[in-house]
Amino acid sequence: MGQAIASRGLLAAAPVRRQTTENDRFRGAWRAQVEGVRVREDLRNRRIGTRLMEWAIGRARERGCRLVQLTSNKSRLDARRFYERLGFSASHVGMKLYL
Repeated sequence: MGQAIASRGLLAAAPVRRQTTENDRFRGAWRAQVEGVRVREDLRNRRIGTRLMEWAIGRARERGCRLVQLTSNKSRLDARRFYERLGFSASHVGMKLYL
């Protein structure tokens, strides 16, 4: 599930999915995974991303999730500040192996 705000082409999108993991500290509680959040560069700083994330967080609450999680490339400092303003905190370090 997700929401897209569209005008003059794709402005922003935030797919949200709900998942549970039995072996975590939330003891199987639902969590929301937000993926692929993008706001077109020429439309940033208009609260589009904030409204999109507020929708995603609200939807997660409605669906009984106890946690909203996302990943962002560590080089995206503006994105990190954006998420921190919304109350997110950096909690993990991700790793990849390119093949």
